[in-house]
Amino acid sequence: MENFWNWFIGEAGAAWIFGVLGILGVVYTWLKRPRPPKVIVQEVERLKLLDIHPSQREKLKVFYIDPEGQQAIENLEQKKVVIYNTGTKDILEPVKLRMRFYQKIEKVDKWKFWRFVLDNPECTLEPIPPDKSSSWVDIDVQIPYLNSYPNHKHYLTGYLISDGEMEIELVKRIGKGWSSRYVTPQAVRKMETRLGLPIAIVTLLLVIFFPPAVFRLTKQQPGGLWETLQTVVLVFALVFALLMPSVLGRIPFVALRIRPSKEFDS
Repeated sequence: MENFWNWFIGEAGAAWIFGVLGILGVVYTWLKRPRPPKVIVQEVERLKLLDIHPSQREKLKVFYIDPEGQQAIENLEQKKVVIYNTGTKDILEPVKLRMRFYQKIEKVDKWKFWRFVLDNPECTLEPIPPDKSSSWVDIDVQIPYLNSYPNHKHYLTGYLISDGEMEIELVKRIGKGWSSRYVTPQAVRKMETRLGLPIAIVTLLLVIFFPPAVFRLTKQQPGGLWETLQTVVLVFALVFALLMPSVLGRIPFVALRIRPSKEFDS
């Protein structure tokens, strides 16, 4: 333990300490740096509200009723999406997004029930007349402004309610000075797999080769210092094993510049 303490307070130990602090400072500065506006449309939840067994569909009926008539619903689903600005600068000009909604239908002229609504009455939805042969519908979503989520926690919530599964795609943005992206849960899981495994391997290699590196720096032979380092490595491995799931779980959100879905639970 005395050899380790002598190394810790010596020039080599000071170099390691300042090096680690420098790396932490660079990471903190990078995370807090000014970022340009970026509009994220993120799918955060999917619910099956009604899934009737085929043998019972004729006995149980659900309808959507409006002034134009009524539509029977067999498999009611809802997708929840949130729209927010990941940049540190507010978007004060109107934000216009063209969203495309796909529905799995047998005939293009026979659409099942679906509706898309936003929770903010200041926003407007303008349907684009579809082509007769298309299996999708485009809607222009206009938002009067979108403040920075990191600074103001400002976001909008949209709900896609449909009879059966529907897909959403962000096909166009209209505006200057900002970018946009549509994020699905599948994209988050893919990013976690792509980045999580290499980080886990690098960390494991650091755990394995850290003690020999210290020996070379301190020019000490294995002995009391070796036993101390074994204890340090064991504690580090235990803490890492406990924190690894949460650390890897944050990787895709940092890489994609998005927020975890649980932040938008209501």
